[in-house]
Order: sequence, then C-alpha cells, then structure tokens
Amino acid sequence: LSPAPGAGLEPLVCLLPLLESEPSASTPVLRALRDAAGAWMGLLSLDAAAHLARACAAAVATHARLLCALPMVGDQATGLLPDRDRSKQVRAMLDIVAHVASRDPADGGPGGGGGASVAAAHQLGEALSASLHALLPCVVPPLLCEAKLLRGYLHMLSALLESHGSRVLALPAPLPAAIGGHLIAALAHHELAVGGAALDTVFQLARSAALCAAQAELPAAAAKLL
Repeated sequence: LSPAPGAGLEPLVCLLPLLESEPSASTPVLRALRDAAGAWMGLLSLDAAAHLARACAAAVATHARLLCALPMVGDQATGLLPDRDRSKQVRAMLDIVAHVASRDPADGGPGGGGGASVAAAHQLGEALSASLHALLPCVVPPLLCEAKLLRGYLHMLSALLESHGSRVLALPAPLPAAIGGHLIAALAHHELAVGGAALDTVFQLARSAALCAAQAELPAAAAKLL
C-alpha cells in the first residue's frame, strides 16, 4: 500500500488552524483523524504508516497548542470552548496517539524491509515523541476527574509502553513528572476499573524501565518518576 491514507489526511490537518476561531468545530475533524488512524495503521507498510503517523502528529501538535492557550471555562460558556468539548477533543487525540503507538516498528508490514523500514521506524517514533510533547500538557488536572478520559489516557500510555517504552522513558523533564501525576490521579480514582488499569500501566512502566536500565543508563527524569 502507498502513503495515500496519510496524504489523504493532510487536508484535514490543514483545516484545523482555520477552525481556531470556532474550536468546538474541530471535534469532528479530530474524530475523523482518529478513525482513519485506527483503520489504517495496522494495515500499511511501515513507510506508509510513518507517513500517516506524521500527519497525525501534525494534527495533534496544531490542536494541542490551541487547547493549551484556551482557559478552562466550564460547560455553560459561550464564545470559547466548553469543558465537555475540550474533553472530547483531548480523548480523540489520546486515541490518535494510541492508534499510532499500536504499530510495532519491528513489523515492516506489506513490502517492508531493509534500510527504508529502519528509517520509517525512526520516523514513526519521532512522530510519537512530537505528539506526546504537544499532548501531555493538555491533560490538565480538571480533566482527570473524568473516568472516560482517564481510561483513554491509560490505554494510550499502555500502547506506548508496549512497543515504544524507551521513547516514553527518554522524554525530557517535566513530561515524566506529568505522567507520574496522571498515574497518581488514576490510582486514586473512585472507579475501580480505572485504578486497576492504572496498576497495570505502572507495572508496564516498571518493566520498560528495567529493560532500559539493563541496556543503558536510565534517563534522570525517568529515574525520578520511578
């Protein structure tokens, strides 16, 4: 398969900056990107998957910057982004990153192999790192009270740790501390299913750290998180 799915998403990515004056209108665009990533990421060659991952990362970075600049305003506000819409958009971006992270860079896919796949695996990882840098600051404490969002966050983090654990551990400060705060909030959540998922994610994090420490020195920010 060609990079066509990624190229086909580029008009949607370009549309996001045009919706800054009406941020609630971005929700269906983000959901379309989420659905496309979920449908295609596991079927493409690694080169095409990396192209799709870059399109997703551009969308996440563009919209995350907008969300970080908008204050929390409650659900009744007009003229800005109601908190319920912000939550929907953050959940959609969490799902986008989870879909990208679910692609194992060791799987070349149809027609994969050789140096091109090595480069594509690196590009896929770089797209994930860029997405995390942009998205994690949007996961602010008021949103962490919502079980659905927390479940989406834990699902994303688990997908990342499964195939890209070293990239999570290599994130620079203050992002590892932010992840630690998110996990603490999940562990303390009143819904047992969320707490159980958080425990599983903490186990995955510790396992990834052990593997990383066995191969090289654990980054200082990651060591502080643990």
